[in-house]
Formats: sequence, structure tokens, C-alpha cells
Amino acid sequence: MAPADQDDFYWPAEWTEQERCWLGWPDRADWFPHQAKEAQAAVTGVAAAIAKFVPVTVVANPSQVDKARSLLPTVVQVLGLNLETPYIRDTAPLFVKSLLSGNAVGVDYRFNLYGSHQGPNGEWITKWGSVYAHKLHDADVAGALLRHLGMQRVQSPMVLEGGSVHTDGEGTMVTTAECLLHENRNPNMTREQIEAELNRTLGVNKVIWLPRGVYADWVTNGHCDNFCCFVRPGHVLLAWTDDESDPQWEISQEAYRVLSATPDARGRKLKIHKVPMPPPLHITQAEADACQHDGKAKRGAGERLPASYINFYHGNGGAVIPAFGEGTDELARAAIQEAYGPSVKVVSVPARPILMGGGDIHCMTMQQAKI
Repeated sequence: MAPADQDDFYWPAEWTEQERCWLGWPDRADWFPHQAKEAQAAVTGVAAAIAKFVPVTVVANPSQVDKARSLLPTVVQVLGLNLETPYIRDTAPLFVKSLLSGNAVGVDYRFNLYGSHQGPNGEWITKWGSVYAHKLHDADVAGALLRHLGMQRVQSPMVLEGGSVHTDGEGTMVTTAECLLHENRNPNMTREQIEAELNRTLGVNKVIWLPRGVYADWVTNGHCDNFCCFVRPGHVLLAWTDDESDPQWEISQEAYRVLSATPDARGRKLKIHKVPMPPPLHITQAEADACQHDGKAKRGAGERLPASYINFYHGNGGAVIPAFGEGTDELARAAIQEAYGPSVKVVSVPARPILMGGGDIHCMTMQQAKI
């Protein structure tokens, strides 16, 4: 098999026929209330919904495999693998096609815990100053999955999380400068060098740079998959608010201007479908008190959650989107359904408990295209 630097790769869009959906299993008691009980119930619902369209494998820590198996539908498979974050979108490989061999391969980017750094003793120190883990298992998830699949691994020296990028499958990528150009990711790479690496590993030849992502998406530095995504070539969904008093208003306005003025890789003007956001959601006192580590509450009541309906899974004719128990849930589902048209069935599932860790359905999942 030819070395990666002698090959070209193609990254399929999410509406390409999928072989499997990989789904992370939450268990961190400091991220999710009540030992992640509600989050696990929500993920079980997500798995059941996606499994109606795509085969699903849940990836859980070995100590959680039996519990996951007892809660999940029998049609869903379970794989034991060491991990810290259940948001596997950011740690799994991106599955691409080798244009030389025609086979599926996995691109393994570096993972540094969303811009964290290692201390003098090898411990990982988060952006918030707390010590996260001595051994960052998340950095090995992509390689472990590829070994499990017996699939070729293409390693990249660039730090990149899968949730920070979205493709139309025709050479165009949308991302946010807030994340990819942040100094905590690749401080020694220029924008042009990052674009060149995206071209080398994914076959992308046009990057649309949105300035920022969803307001309060502090953990990821504004991942694109929570804000803007393609539904088909030439068409994007954009998280939207008409509330000028919300900091999100200015962010959505500037993204709309960029998308309106920037053609895709094939020269098409983009059609922008606005998707209403839920009203601002905040961590309640009860939720904060129920996130425990060493007997201490680890979340702050009143903290705004980065809630968005764009953070959904699309595969094999189905789209599974989050619901937050708000009046906007059906408005957003209808807007996404209208953008897709009748060829895709859009369904909502309760997902607020998943959001407590900083991400949602798209963050919890990674598609594996049938190649």
C-alpha cells in the first residue's frame, strides 16, 4: 500500500450512504448529573433513533460495557474502548476514500483536549486550569478504532477535531476561524498551511471561514458542527436568532454575510436555510449540584449551554435532531425538514442531558461512509 504522502483522499459528505454510525457513551459524573444517568438514557434514545436508518455501534469504557448493553436496544452493538470524552466526533478518525486504492482509510489527527496542554509531569491541564488526566486516552481513540476495523491509518501532525469541520463532498469545507485558527490548536501553522493539510488529508480545495461559532461554545472554541452544516451541495443550514439582545445575533449575522458572499468550490452561490435556535438555556442549580467529583460540585449554576439544533446526525435518509423541551423544538425540526425535502425523514429526540457535557448528537457520533 502506498504511503499517505503518495496518495490522494476524498472525504464523502454525510448524505453519502453510510456503513455504520459510531456513538460515544457518557459516564463522567463531573460532566453529567447523577453519574450520567440522564445522559445515558438520552444516548439510548439517540441510538435507537439512528439505528432505524444506520447500523450503530456504541463505544463505551470497558467498565461501562455491561451497563450500556443492558440499556441499549439489541440491534445496537457495543465496543469497549478506553476514552474520556463521549463526544467521539472529535476523537474518532475521519473516514475517507483512497483515490489510489479505492479503499476506505481513516485520517487520525492530533487531539489535545480542545486546546489544553501538558504539565511538567505529563498531566493534562485544561483551559480552565483543572487537571484532566495523566493518560489522555482520547488521543488514542482514532488509532484504536482503525485497528479494530483493520483499516489503514493516515496520521496528520495537525490538531483537529471532527466537529470543527463540515464538507459538501464536492471539495468545499465550512469551518470557524475561532477554532481552527485559535492559538491553542496549531500555533505554528498559518491559515494557508492548515488549508494545505486539509487538502492533503481530505481533498478539500475550498475552505469557507466563518468568524465564530455558537455563543457560549467555550469548550470547543466554536465548533462549526454546532452552527452551520451542509444539507446538500450548495445548501447550508445556519443557526439563527432574531433577538438582537442575544450575543448570538451578531455572530449569526456575520456568518450569514460570509456565506452570502462566498461561492463554494464549484462556484455556486450558497442557499442559506435559517434554523431557529432555542431560547438561551442555562445550567440549573439542581443540575450543577448533581455534577460531582470527589464530593464537590463541578459545574456552575447559571452557566449558558451552547444549545443548537444544527448539532444533529444525518445518515441513510434520516436526520436525528436534538429536542430541548422548548417551543422552538418543532419550529427547528420543520425548518430542517423543509431544507432537506421529502427524501430525508427528520425526527427529534430529547437531548438536553447530552448537552450538559458541552456537545450534542452530532458531537456524540461519527459516520463511516460505505466505500
